[in-house]
Amino acid sequence: MSPWNQQNVKCFFCGIGGVGMNPMAHLLALRGAKVSGSDSNDKAVLGALRGHGIKCFVGHKAENVNGAEVFIYSTAIKKDNPELLYAEKHNLKLLHRSELLAKLVNNSRGVNIAGSHGKTTVSALTAIIFDAAELDPTAVVGGYIQKFNAYYKNGKSDWVVVETDESDGSFQIFDSEIAVILNIDTDHMDYYENLNALIKAFGIFISNIKPDGVLVYNADDQNVKKTVAEYAGGKKLISCAVETNADYTASNIKLNKHSSEFTVREINTGSEYEIILNVPGNHNVLNALQAIAAARTAGVSIPAVKKGCESFKGVNRRFQFIGKFCGANVIDDYAHHPREISVTLETAKALGKKVVTIFQPHRYTRTEKLFDEFTQILGKCGNLILTDIYSAGEAPAGVTGETLYKSVREINNKAVYIKNLNDIPAVLKKYVSPDTIILFLGAGTISNLAHRIVEIKEGDL
Repeated sequence: MSPWNQQNVKCFFCGIGGVGMNPMAHLLALRGAKVSGSDSNDKAVLGALRGHGIKCFVGHKAENVNGAEVFIYSTAIKKDNPELLYAEKHNLKLLHRSELLAKLVNNSRGVNIAGSHGKTTVSALTAIIFDAAELDPTAVVGGYIQKFNAYYKNGKSDWVVVETDESDGSFQIFDSEIAVILNIDTDHMDYYENLNALIKAFGIFISNIKPDGVLVYNADDQNVKKTVAEYAGGKKLISCAVETNADYTASNIKLNKHSSEFTVREINTGSEYEIILNVPGNHNVLNALQAIAAARTAGVSIPAVKKGCESFKGVNRRFQFIGKFCGANVIDDYAHHPREISVTLETAKALGKKVVTIFQPHRYTRTEKLFDEFTQILGKCGNLILTDIYSAGEAPAGVTGETLYKSVREINNKAVYIKNLNDIPAVLKKYVSPDTIILFLGAGTISNLAHRIVEIKEGDL
């Protein structure tokens, strides 16, 4: 049974407010399913779901599930969740969120975006380029796409653009007409034994490309090149690069404060054309190049590619300007891995202003595994406020935010540690002036503080 093609099927989403869950709840409701769900906390996305007639409970209780036929859950849902226990006891159809998404993708023309970094941006941009070409794709993305005013797009064609998830291995069940691998980095070592195990999982992702499908990949990334060499034999390949020769390259790169311009060269067609991308950062040039390659592989014209790139305004929490604090610009960003922090800092510093960084580490396992890498990159931050670790449900481990702070402090004497997020605004006031950029970085609750802080009046501190 696939809920995607059954009218009036009653679907319950456990954790409906999650970024991987709420887009599919919207899509199922729009396609005729009877959708309800619950989340541990009330949040803005629940209001949008309710606006589509979706009943949303706050708190997890067994009675919430009464009447449902299909129970959808994510990796974040614990085995003792009362709603999950009810669904198991009453023999409901259980679907992990990835299984539900695979039922959509694997019966469509799937454009599946994978990688350790940049997936949300590339998925969103790819969907926007397809939309500019009037291909009318469905899209499921892990970030709020400003162009669509949603985390999703409900298209009418067979094209489906999806941000996959390697963190729990679930990306291995997707069949791709066009697969994209952006990069492979040491991460999610709570799930994978080591980097080789992660690479093997990407190999399985490659093996699921359809016989007539294509792999678009980043030829500048050594781990991706290794994976392609080992697992992509017999597949049609399209390489992208900024630093090396490839099927798609970007040159004449001009990095502006709030945008980028570059020339795309296609080896197979000999075409060259100029791109204006309305998001900043050198890393986004390579991100855009891979979205462009995927779109061109699908038959999108060059004018539509240019139109899509120029209309792209970014994704929430990806170097997003959200307001001012004491006259300083406040930027909210999801960066929570050393590599992501590095490129975000580079983008901020290119604006030519003083940068103050507030970083909330995410997960004990990640912080411990990448402790030295975090120390080195945070040591380069200059003005830095470091908070305690956001656990994301993990049990406390040997490493803490204060442990990391002490290590960073040995090479960065401008670093300070503030355990309680509520104490940050008063301290931050001492750092900033109108010529300052404040970077809020992390995948946990730090974004909530960023949005609260822009509402604070200077006299209230």
